[in-house]
Amino acid sequence: MKFTKPFRGARRGEAFPTDFKIGDDCPPELLAAARAIGAIEDGPTVAEYVAAGYLAKNYPPQGYASRSTPEENAQAVAAQEAEAKAKLEQKAKDALGNKAEGAPKNKAAE
Repeated sequence: MKFTKPFRGARRGEAFPTDFKIGDDCPPELLAAARAIGAIEDGPTVAEYVAAGYLAKNYPPQGYASRSTPEENAQAVAAQEAEAKAKLEQKAKDALGNKAEGAPKNKAAE
């Protein structure tokens, strides 16, 4: 796993910390600390997160750094909101259609 932001930590057996740069590999003994501050790239992308059934607005998962751009995040949120709105509108349309089908006919209107 790679660091997604600068990180300072002591490797196992070393007395002094090392300064890690973005893109450096994270040593296994520092994974928990790096994950706790969102400094490693080990979580899903927003597309993977949404495909797994989660809401895009809750991305990234707690304890993980984002692997997607802010634009990708915004697009995923907008797409889910549009899909939810379309489903709600269809549900309302279906409910109104079913109501109209079951209503008695107005003979005066004929």
